[in-house]
Amino acid sequence: MKYTILIYFFTILVFIPAGFLQAQFFSTGDPPGKARWKTLQSDHFQFIFPREMELQAREFAVSFDQAYTPVTSQLSHHPKPIPVVIFPWLSVSNGLVSWAPRRMEIYSSSPQSIDPQLWIHQLAIHETRHVAQISKLNQGITRFFSIFTGEMATGLAAGMIPTWFYEGDAVYAETAFSTAGRGRNPSFEMKIRAQVNEDQKPFSYDKSLFGSYRDFVPNHYEYGYQMVAFASEKFGHDFWVNTLDYAGRFPLVPIAFREGMKRQQGITPSKLYRLSMENLVTSDSDEEFAGLSHNIFSPQKKDYINYYSPQFISDSLLAALKDGPGHIKQIVTINEKGEVRKLHVPGFLSANKISVNTGKITWSETIPDARWGNQSYSVIKVFYIATGKEIQLTRRTRYYAPSLSPGGNFIAAIENDILNNCYLVLLDAWNGNVINRIQTIQGAFLQYPEWTSENELVMTMLDDMGKHLVSYNKTTGEWSRILSSEYNNLSTPSGNSEIILFNSTWGNQDNIYAFERKTNKLFQLTNSKYGAFEGVLNGATGEIAYSSYSNKGFQLEKKSVKYHFTTPFEPPQTPAMPAFMGMVNKPVAFRPNLEKARDYKTKNYSKLGHLFHFHSWAPFYFDFENFDPTGEQEIYPGLTLLSQNLINTSVSQLSYAWKNGRHFTSNTFTYRGFLPLIELGMNYGDEPLVYMGRDTTGIENTDNDLLNLRTRVSIPLQLTGNRYIRGLIPALQINYNNSYYHYTIPDEYRRGRTTLDWQLNYYSYLKMSARDISPRWGSQFRLRLYTSPFESENFGSIFNATVIGYFPGFLRNHGIRIRGDYQKQEPVKYLYRSLIEFPRGFEESRTEILHSLKSDYFFPLFYPDTGIPGIIYLKRIRGSVYYDVALNQYRILNENRTAFVWRKAYLISTGAEILADYHILRLLFPFTTGVRVNYLPQYGTFGPELVFQINLGIF
Repeated sequence: MKYTILIYFFTILVFIPAGFLQAQFFSTGDPPGKARWKTLQSDHFQFIFPREMELQAREFAVSFDQAYTPVTSQLSHHPKPIPVVIFPWLSVSNGLVSWAPRRMEIYSSSPQSIDPQLWIHQLAIHETRHVAQISKLNQGITRFFSIFTGEMATGLAAGMIPTWFYEGDAVYAETAFSTAGRGRNPSFEMKIRAQVNEDQKPFSYDKSLFGSYRDFVPNHYEYGYQMVAFASEKFGHDFWVNTLDYAGRFPLVPIAFREGMKRQQGITPSKLYRLSMENLVTSDSDEEFAGLSHNIFSPQKKDYINYYSPQFISDSLLAALKDGPGHIKQIVTINEKGEVRKLHVPGFLSANKISVNTGKITWSETIPDARWGNQSYSVIKVFYIATGKEIQLTRRTRYYAPSLSPGGNFIAAIENDILNNCYLVLLDAWNGNVINRIQTIQGAFLQYPEWTSENELVMTMLDDMGKHLVSYNKTTGEWSRILSSEYNNLSTPSGNSEIILFNSTWGNQDNIYAFERKTNKLFQLTNSKYGAFEGVLNGATGEIAYSSYSNKGFQLEKKSVKYHFTTPFEPPQTPAMPAFMGMVNKPVAFRPNLEKARDYKTKNYSKLGHLFHFHSWAPFYFDFENFDPTGEQEIYPGLTLLSQNLINTSVSQLSYAWKNGRHFTSNTFTYRGFLPLIELGMNYGDEPLVYMGRDTTGIENTDNDLLNLRTRVSIPLQLTGNRYIRGLIPALQINYNNSYYHYTIPDEYRRGRTTLDWQLNYYSYLKMSARDISPRWGSQFRLRLYTSPFESENFGSIFNATVIGYFPGFLRNHGIRIRGDYQKQEPVKYLYRSLIEFPRGFEESRTEILHSLKSDYFFPLFYPDTGIPGIIYLKRIRGSVYYDVALNQYRILNENRTAFVWRKAYLISTGAEILADYHILRLLFPFTTGVRVNYLPQYGTFGPELVFQINLGIF
């Protein structure tokens, strides 16, 4: 029996919620195949880690155990131990908690932009809070359903909680239980504060939930923290404790989280959002923040565009990074007239910083491993302004925030190895050779080095006592501490032998300060309304350039500072405090505990012994792996078991069904731990198909014993090395089924057919901005050969080649796609179905040789950002026009049925689409609905088609 609607909503609410619990940027994948694993059990966690990380894993265990009790007690819930898998090979920083299977994943590399708290400690608070949030939902009806569905029941309840609460509450915990945390960082609320004050009203709740293509919208971490902290201050944190209790006990209540909030204080999420945003409105005038005289260097903007990381090329020319919703990240120059010229489009920067000297620009860029999704590198690249040439200076390294020396011969960078050891690295700027590699003291972390002369570097250092400004002398090898700010943030220092500029949050605002070295005095150089950052000094003119925030993004400003060194600045005695003072708790005492760390017992973790980890089940059957929410699904009485092991190397499904009066089983297994990715599948129990020949009769009785076997071997290679996202996937799939096929010689039916499906897919496309509908530049090549080599007397082969090109349209964010296909088959008795689609408006028909050319022009129409609150939010209206043409050739018998003759058919269609991108019922994933009108000029007919899509790819 078919229950399309039931299975649709069941899958929406059960199998997707793992995507809601991402902390920062979600990026999971396969670990390196040669990794060897160990495990240790702490008081509250089970750590699984590579063998070489045993010392670091013990340190993680101490920190997480220290955070556990205070962080979970505030939610009145103490979760049972959860597996924590440490992936040290990624050069990016991340952490996530996911259910089904229940686990935490840690990407242990420290970020350059971290606040005054060590990464290990921030992870301990933030991710432990996620564990408590979700685990707390396993009560009442949720716990009852877990008997029948395993961990999916908690996933169902978790899927009904808005993402702003998960991340906002975790940031709230960071701030409440530490002396740092993002709630103490003024730049964390800067973008919201600018929006509500400059626009005089906040965006709608739905717009903040789902974003906008028209305007920049602060993310759910930022507004979620404001909502959670505001309600905690007004109602007490038990407000959230009770809300989670209700959502867990009654997950079948529509909008259970909203109902839980309303039952306590009569407040809804949208009303809480409005109140917390209005709380950020201030009466400060622009004059109060005028401060020191300055001029805006970057062009005036109507759209939201960022200019940041300024660097002097000359007295009147700056280089900077530029990006925005309609622009991919690029390096530009800006002159005193505000004229912007694009220099270069880099790849994916691992630190949002460039360095310029002697006609060269350098930066660090994230490069994925070719095969292993859970391994990446941070390499250094150099761009030569005069020639426009980019070179990659290092390979398979973990270098961050490079800085060119004044003479352009050396590069200083921060290295963070897979054991989380931190080094200052000095490189030859011409060939990337390591000149010196200096390790910091145990546990200290360096950020943003900058040359003050050919022999000296300044940078910030983070340790258990907070942030410090330090210098390193290349000649003597000596370190010096210049100043400490404890738990006020310090970042992006620069300067020369006389003055050091840096950013700090003294006074609850990000501003640029100067340290005069000969007098050891501090001076405040900016008084920005929302925040000033990344100051750089032109020693020849006495000017500084910096990036300041406005409601239209970061802008570049420049000012003379020679006369500002008159009134010294006295730093406040106490660190910056969060706006919601009532949240402040006793900070977690993160202190090394070597004795406890040594007491943890470790043992080897067998990959073979943990190949299967069955986490969820269901008392019915449906095809989980091939679920398509836009198509028709089937569900039958039976049993489904789902397995995914904790180190992300194997996934499997075992299922049984009582299907149309017969027994049926379907099983799949995928293993990702080898260089080739291996997928196995088996279905058994349907009625076999009977493929009859001409002038033959079928088979009267067949057993319900259809057997389908599938093996697919592929090597998914990521070849991204710059601004183009590239990949190559060779694959071979072998299928066997035991249906009945008629053979002419002899005239009989035989069972069984084996097919080989050879595929090669290559893609390369320019990274896209948020507003782009298709890549501005790109290409894709596909080759496919499908054949039945062991039944060649009945079946031939079919070959397909596809070429796709992407090109820019006439206006920004418009795009052109041109696709060419060629297909040819060599039939014997049976024809294969076409591997490519016919022109739009035509139904698939008989084909042996098919040439096809399709062209599309995509364009946005407008961005409504409106709708019916809680029902629908309309985000974008877009359109496209297309033109398809094909030549189809196939053989038919002549009138006398004595010979085959070729028939040719030209197929031409053109048309247009209008599509709406929207969200309904405040579900996180977007829907697309629209209409396509096809016109077939050969027949003079029009044909409308309904277009409906759901994008589950965001998870």
